[in-house]
Amino acid sequence: MAQPWTCNVCTFINENPLCTACEMCDTVRSSTLIEPVAVFDSILTPKKRKPRIYDLTCQPLIDSNQVKRSRLHPCDDSTSSELHKFNSIKPVDLTLDLKDTSTLKPCFGGRIGMTFITGHNSQKRIRFQDLVDKATLKKACLSSFSIDDDWLCDVFPSTIKICLARPKPKMVPESVDKLPVTNNILWVFPKMSAGYGAMHIKFQLLWYPKFLRVVITSANLMPHDWQELENVVFYQDFPILNSRVRQSQHSETASSSTNEFSKTLYNLLVSMNIPQSVIASVQKHDFSKALGMLVVSLPGKHDATSMETRQFGSMGLCTASQVISRQFRFDLEQAIVCMQTASMGSTHPAWLRYMLSAFRGQDVIPETPSLASFFTQSMSSIEPITILFPSRRTVETSRNGIPGGGTIFFSSKFWSTFPRHIIRDGVSKTQGILMHSKINVVIGIGYIDLLATSQQLDIVSVPIHTQDNAHDHNTKLEKEIHGYIYCGSHNATQAAWGSVPVMRSSVSTSSQSCKSIQHGHLQVEIKNWELGILLPFRIRDVCSHSSVGFNPDLSFVLPFEYPPAKYGPTDKPFSQY
Repeated sequence: MAQPWTCNVCTFINENPLCTACEMCDTVRSSTLIEPVAVFDSILTPKKRKPRIYDLTCQPLIDSNQVKRSRLHPCDDSTSSELHKFNSIKPVDLTLDLKDTSTLKPCFGGRIGMTFITGHNSQKRIRFQDLVDKATLKKACLSSFSIDDDWLCDVFPSTIKICLARPKPKMVPESVDKLPVTNNILWVFPKMSAGYGAMHIKFQLLWYPKFLRVVITSANLMPHDWQELENVVFYQDFPILNSRVRQSQHSETASSSTNEFSKTLYNLLVSMNIPQSVIASVQKHDFSKALGMLVVSLPGKHDATSMETRQFGSMGLCTASQVISRQFRFDLEQAIVCMQTASMGSTHPAWLRYMLSAFRGQDVIPETPSLASFFTQSMSSIEPITILFPSRRTVETSRNGIPGGGTIFFSSKFWSTFPRHIIRDGVSKTQGILMHSKINVVIGIGYIDLLATSQQLDIVSVPIHTQDNAHDHNTKLEKEIHGYIYCGSHNATQAAWGSVPVMRSSVSTSSQSCKSIQHGHLQVEIKNWELGILLPFRIRDVCSHSSVGFNPDLSFVLPFEYPPAKYGPTDKPFSQY
């Protein structure tokens, strides 16, 4: 009788004896199963092993029963040198009945909202259990900056496969980019650039029997982020492609996709080193009704003149803004930008003007003599861009006080040179609660008073990526689009969005003359992994109460007052150091 087999690369226990490739890392199954020699060779056995604690120094292992429910928190430098594994998890049963027996309803039209806050119950708020149904969830691919593994074990079923992208612990060897921690949990460590930077991207891909749920959020996989802090969440469900469409796509190249949404998602997962089997499962779904434009940041120094790399960070933001402006005939030239953030870094006028241009879809990358002078132009009396960040007074008077501001970051050394006229106090409408969300509002200059009165946005429910649909609704929507909103993981920092384009020199060698040739090109440097989405909106007219053509799940009340209040004479941004 055929038996489960162990992959000789990642050591994953494959339950299906007929598989010709590993279900976790896609390595082709060897005709002769030999024990691998790898960094984890001391933990391998010919038979199925129980989950244990990995010791990367290859010392004797400790059985997981001795340290039940002990976890590693990679971002904590004080942790021991051992990689604590998850509690014993049952192997995946491939014969598991996947019939939809839950009350979970698909959300094909999308939904946006703020996270649930303990003591502030509201039907409009999104709870973690609204996203994850343990009864029918098949598998998951997750990414987060901070992770509470104990909590993760509680909120996800123990019988599913989970691919978890996370920051690499310092004790993990540089050569290791994937780590199987149990029979059905794989940790993936996306590559970082040299120097500082963060694996800050946050998303969830959740497979259900009839659809794939894509979640884009500012919340970490921590209970604190889903109970005590305000975070923003957008999610949309996508049905499985019918077999005919799937076969036609299968005949095309691996990177092909139905629209920009799925293409961007595909490229992101590939760049993060997510296993191909996971990516293939994503591609089995229909993204034709996807709302919004995805914006991705990848660490590195990106050529600002290359079409291939101009899809990242502020350059990708500019491109996405242009698509929204073109599809809905919305003029962004005089748009006003409000960036609500939980982290600020070194900020100067040149970068602010660059970001303002990106939000407006104004391309300042092409060769132009006025590029330098553009960044030194003075701001108008009506500030076209503002940043919302909590003052120290706001944090001190919050429900949890100073300790509650542990995920709010700003260094006081930057305050002396900070352009103070553009900063606003990040005060939540929910009394005593701090905002960890990242929400950018881009609005036409003529609609500021309307938004100040309404405070409520209706996200347009027309798929941007289906051009025919957009043109069909164009006449109807032309006068209704007032701007767009960004939500995701990007803070208002150069590390997240990228630096102002800088002329860099590089040296290449000609193969014919064998001489070195010096080139100059504009580069944008990004430090972090990030993901967000742009969603066009109209402002709810509180007098008419009309919402014809809009999805109630896409009605979004701003969590902060608009326009936001300025800092007081003695106010300073909250700073931990």
